[in-house]
Amino acid sequence: MEAGASGSQQPQQGRKRPLGVTILAYLYLFSGIFVLGMVQAMMAENLPAETFLAWLLYGVALMATGVGFMYGMKWAWWLAVVNQSLSALIMLVLTVINDPIWLFGLFISLVVLYYVLRPHVKEFFGVEAGPSK
Repeated sequence: MEAGASGSQQPQQGRKRPLGVTILAYLYLFSGIFVLGMVQAMMAENLPAETFLAWLLYGVALMATGVGFMYGMKWAWWLAVVNQSLSALIMLVLTVINDPIWLFGLFISLVVLYYVLRPHVKEFFGVEAGPSK
């Protein structure tokens, strides 16, 4: 099998990037920059190294997702699906046990998840739309 045959390593060439994917790419990039800024501010606090490292990795993953979205990389699509699914679950739990204000975050996560699961978006990323045969 040749390298990149699955489409996970090669950018999607010849396909027009949907506007929503471009918007999400920039949002992921800016979110990653914001999280990395928080990490820099956390350096002044006495936080456990694990907390610092987790936030650092999350910021880098968000930025990587943004770059991957710009190039239509399949791994970036998977990162977005996992990120939004976990975010929705966390927001749901926070809404139930804490405060209904988290419903807004839940709504945003579900909208993004719905969008990235749309057939034209999956096609752009080279993700199969149905079960493989």
